[in-house]
Amino acid sequence: MHILFFLITILTTLLIKQPISKLISRKKRYARNYRGELVPCCMGVVYPLVTIITFLFLISTSNQNIVITLCFLFSIIAMSFIGLLDDLMGDRTSLGFKGHLRACIKGDITTGFLKLIFGGLVAVVVSLILSNCYYSIFINAIIIALSCNFINLMDLRPGRALKIIIIILAIFILTAESNLKPYIYIILGFAITYFPQDIKGLSMMGDVGSNSLGVSIGIIMSISYSLNARIVIMIFLLLMHIITERYSLTKIIEGNSILNFLDKLGQNNR
Repeated sequence: MHILFFLITILTTLLIKQPISKLISRKKRYARNYRGELVPCCMGVVYPLVTIITFLFLISTSNQNIVITLCFLFSIIAMSFIGLLDDLMGDRTSLGFKGHLRACIKGDITTGFLKLIFGGLVAVVVSLILSNCYYSIFINAIIIALSCNFINLMDLRPGRALKIIIIILAIFILTAESNLKPYIYIILGFAITYFPQDIKGLSMMGDVGSNSLGVSIGIIMSISYSLNARIVIMIFLLLMHIITERYSLTKIIEGNSILNFLDKLGQNNR
């Protein structure tokens, strides 16, 4: 049954991806990538559209926990909305948590700051619903919130974020609870199908994609693992955010030959 959801997701992504790409191009929604080239942005909007369709199919054809499924849908749609707002209306004059907080103190409310607050609220709501004790609410909310931004931090070069996501999903398939496998295969189906377009730098997922994928990953981590494992995950995410506030992740990767090779693997390096 898991493979069926995987295949349905692949088919749905293939059917939706091209019309959305044409729509974005027709509306001239472009952004400059790291090479300075204009490419269609916000292509990550395909992910929430695909998950709405596949999750509704999941609800109608299986006995999956309706509460968990609705939490996934709510989180994905909510984070897609705020991510799309940032893609269409945001600027890059303020970066990182410090940059957005500094701008807010000066009276300049950025879309990044709104995303920070909104994403935190979404994480708390979902954690309150899915957690079974007070400390789990706290830990799970942090994991979900930071996962949203973690994928966003990775999405600075073609294919980087999706490589990380596919690796994480492979770990989930091996270690996560069986009742979460349909969700994992749905996310994986999208990631694999969209990956060729992303790795070639033909379009950008944007925050609408990275935030909604991030929250999906965060929910799985927060409800599938033991307390000790979640504490380790939380510490890792906190450390990643602290490091990237101070240093360039791309420069760190470029300074390591193995990481740099894996990062550039498959890219159109012109």
